[in-house]
Amino acid sequence: MRFPALALAVFSIFASAASSQADEVLRIDLPAANTTVSGIVEIRGAAAAPGMMRFRVEFGYDPDPTKTWFLIFEGTEPVPDGQLALWDTTSIREGEYALRLAAFFADGSMQEMITRGVRVRRDDPPAATSSPEAVTAIASEPGAYARAAAGFPAPTAVFDAKPALSMGTAPLQKIAFLGGAALTVAGFGLFWVRTRWLWWKRRLFIRKVRKRGK
Repeated sequence: MRFPALALAVFSIFASAASSQADEVLRIDLPAANTTVSGIVEIRGAAAAPGMMRFRVEFGYDPDPTKTWFLIFEGTEPVPDGQLALWDTTSIREGEYALRLAAFFADGSMQEMITRGVRVRRDDPPAATSSPEAVTAIASEPGAYARAAAGFPAPTAVFDAKPALSMGTAPLQKIAFLGGAALTVAGFGLFWVRTRWLWWKRRLFIRKVRKRGK
């Protein structure tokens, strides 16, 4: 009975040592769990497990029943201690997320480290809004509206061109009418002169023809 117990103890020791070694070479230091981040976030830690072929840094919803992970960065060079990836949180909505560091090996196995409770918040400044207290103070203060109105420039007088236009309409209409009448008379006179000239020219031609006939 002593041999199985001893074998189990040795196996437990080696398993604990292997797990501790994996924790040392596969970890996420920053951002830590239950912290708030925004903008471009630097993910730091270690990804240098023995026999590792590649590693992936991913994020997912927390909690996420579907266990869906979105890729942030994938690398093949070990990182003993330093920057693992840069996480751009400006393109995702606010909320709780989890980060996963997964290492893949040649035999098809995988080891992972997960940091949960990373809160993403926007760092945009809030829009300026009117203070309700200031509005109430202005409304309740006597003469506040009068002083506020006095602070604005007086409205610019609007020039009305209709009276001037109506005063000049009658003379312009008379001038236009007289000009049109004069052109009509002149045109009629020219037409009459041309008609008489053609008539007179025709009569001279007929006379010449008659003289030649005699």
